[in-house]
Amino acid sequence: MGGRHCGRDRCHRRTERDRRPQTGRDHLRNARLRGHNAGRQIERSFLETTNEDWNLIDLTNVRGPFWVCKHVAAAMLRHRRGGSIVNIASVLSVSADPMLTAYTASKHAVLGLTRSIVRGIGYVFRA
Repeated sequence: MGGRHCGRDRCHRRTERDRRPQTGRDHLRNARLRGHNAGRQIERSFLETTNEDWNLIDLTNVRGPFWVCKHVAAAMLRHRRGGSIVNIASVLSVSADPMLTAYTASKHAVLGLTRSIVRGIGYVFRA
């Protein structure tokens, strides 16, 4: 894993306040575009996938995009700037792989999250 990602220390925080960007709210003041691509996969069949596998993939692939979208969209709305947030899912968000059950489910969740946000505050997001 390279670049910025929802590392173990940030994803395990318990409260919403703990999940806010650590550099404060002002660094998002001029946000006009935010791209997001989170991906962790464990190659196992459905019956071999453990709860630990599922939780690890969920933390990175679903909760990470949720928190990024939530805080960036809030900043865009607060500063009346608008903009775009791009969630990059996977071809598996619309198909399936029998050896990537948890990953496939997480990418379906990202697509559903994005579509739900578009319906709720569409002028900030595009699907």
